[in-house]
Amino acid sequence: MTAVKGGKAFPILDFASYDPELRFVLEAGHSTQGDHHGHRRTQVAAASSDTQTQLIDGFQLLIDALKLNGLNTIYALPGIPITDLTRRAQAAGLRVLSFRHEQNAGYAASIAGFLTQKPGICLTVSAPGS
Repeated sequence: MTAVKGGKAFPILDFASYDPELRFVLEAGHSTQGDHHGHRRTQVAAASSDTQTQLIDGFQLLIDALKLNGLNTIYALPGIPITDLTRRAQAAGLRVLSFRHEQNAGYAASIAGFLTQKPGICLTVSAPGS
């Protein structure tokens, strides 16, 4: 199953059974299979006849979902678990604003959401007191 926005097709994936260690493989068609550990892998066929395979991980899924919904700013508290995500988001053209306290990032995301009438995205790491 796919969603279309701006003439571009995006696969709709089942996030209820998402495993962060799992990489989704995008190809031509649509089939689901499991490996010997019970992990699910979804294959979606490309429109062209190319046999190139593009790997997409959870970070890329999140970035694509934000861009697809017109959200271009992330209010974040930097930390090791999300450093790669924020770097990749910036490389993809998203704006990442860093704060020194979770509460301030949350307030900024809340205010941005109120002013733009779109969800404000607050991204923090888990830490003592969070």
